[in-house]
Amino acid sequence: FSGGIGNKESCTVSENGMYSVTVTGKNGQTATASIRVSNIDKTVPDIQKFYVDKEYPEYESAMLVVQATDSESGLAQNAYSFDGGLSYSSSNHFKITSNGTYNVYVQDKVGNIATQTLTVNCFETKTEQP
Repeated sequence: FSGGIGNKESCTVSENGMYSVTVTGKNGQTATASIRVSNIDKTVPDIQKFYVDKEYPEYESAMLVVQATDSESGLAQNAYSFDGGLSYSSSNHFKITSNGTYNVYVQDKVGNIATQTLTVNCFETKTEQP
């Protein structure tokens, strides 16, 4: 295989590029073939927006919404995680009930993951009346 990959029946490549293989028969004759690999995706998804859909303190809950795309392999069927990557779902929104710092993870079909952080402070702090 090109690039000194070795004397094997197969090889695994991790970069896009042009590769060639030369086969030598028992009689010493050789044949060479080349192939261009162009479908290796190492690019994370593009998180275009991550926001709170309602920033009104009188609401007791709000939704985090993420908008993302992936132009290479596409987004995974279950692309979105709002729990630190522990679980993924197909829903790009998540209900919250308190202020805090929230992270979203978005994965594509080959497992590349993008993450973004959002600080939410749209909920009023309720104080007890005497």
